[in-house]
Amino acid sequence: MAEKPDVLSPPTSGANVVYPDPVQGDILARVSKHLVDIDDELLEKASTALGSRTMKETVNRSLEIVVLASRRHRHADRLEGMEGLDLADAEVMAGAWR
Repeated sequence: MAEKPDVLSPPTSGANVVYPDPVQGDILARVSKHLVDIDDELLEKASTALGSRTMKETVNRSLEIVVLASRRHRHADRLEGMEGLDLADAEVMAGAWR
């Protein structure tokens, strides 16, 4: 009896395959294709500001910058509110500089 195909996995061969099976550590494992409308003027300004040479590089670097900025904002908020931190604990801080 033939094994049932996994409908959640992308095909690994045939005409519809965009990328082959990802190899561990392969950059293509995290890439997907999207059709989006992009403001050309904004793209050009972002490309100039980033010093990127391709649209793909501009978009990927822009997305990375947004994600990192969001992460920094969350960490700053956490520090400001002392959420889950023991920095106000005198005993903990006394041992921090040893």
